[in-house]
Parts: sequence; structure tokens; C-alpha cells
Amino acid sequence: MTGPPVTESGHDDRRGGDLEILTGLRTGKRSFYPEYIRSAERLEHAISLQVEALLLKRFGHDSPCPHGVPLFGGLPALRRQGAVTLSEAAAGDSLEILHVWEKDKRFLEFVDALRLRPGAHIKVHAREYDQTMTLVVEGRPKRLVHLGLPATIRIWVRHLSR
Repeated sequence: MTGPPVTESGHDDRRGGDLEILTGLRTGKRSFYPEYIRSAERLEHAISLQVEALLLKRFGHDSPCPHGVPLFGGLPALRRQGAVTLSEAAAGDSLEILHVWEKDKRFLEFVDALRLRPGAHIKVHAREYDQTMTLVVEGRPKRLVHLGLPATIRIWVRHLSR
């Protein structure tokens, strides 16, 4: 049985590694998708008030978590900022994804494969009677994506233009 990863000085490196992955302290790029969920869960209740204060100082009080939810205020804060679920969008709407529901690893893997993550720009190409949607996703080689209601109610967006 192998032990936890250790630093050159011999200290357990799991927590530091998790923190660096989630916050992007070394790379400057915060992580979002499934492989990082376990890291987030390990850290969620393990950080001290001092570490929490440092993270807030680094990222700001108004910044979102890696899944796009404001650190303070949660989904109601997104709604107050004008965000809606993708299911509420109409054909022709140009949108930016703000939040993807993070509680289901398989869902995260599904939307990650489609490049539907916070910051992605999409356009609703068609909206069908059965509430399925066809989207155009910027930066995706096969740009058309088809989603049903179970997916579109889990993705929060903001309008880029009306």
C-alpha cells in the first residue's frame, strides 16, 4: 500500500495539491471539471478561516466557484444578475454559460465532452416542441449540439444580445 503524495520536504502534499488544482495558484487557471470534484469535496470543510480569507483575497468576494456559482449568494445571486436556465432561452438567443450543475459527475463529463462550461459562448439554433434544443457551440469542431430538458435546466446562462 502506498502512502499519500509527499513534497520534497516529506510533508503530505494532498491538500496543497488539491488547493493548487482548484484555485490555479500556480497556473493562474482554475479547474472546472469532474476530475477536480473530489478535490473540492476534500477541501470544502477542511480549510481554516485563515485559508478561506486568503482565497477570498486572491479571487475576490464576488468571484464564482469553478462551476460558476458566486461564492456568496449562490444561484439566487446569479438570478439577480439576470441569469436564466438554458431551458428558458429562445431560438436565436446568443448566450454565455455562467454555471453548470456540479452535483452529478456523469453530467459534468457529458457537458465537458460537448465543451459546455462556464465562459463558453453558444447560440440557440432551434428549440423544438418537445423542449429539446439544438445549440451552436463556439470553438467546437462539430458545432451543433442537441440537448433535452434534463440538461438545459442544469445550465445557467446570460444573454449576450437580444
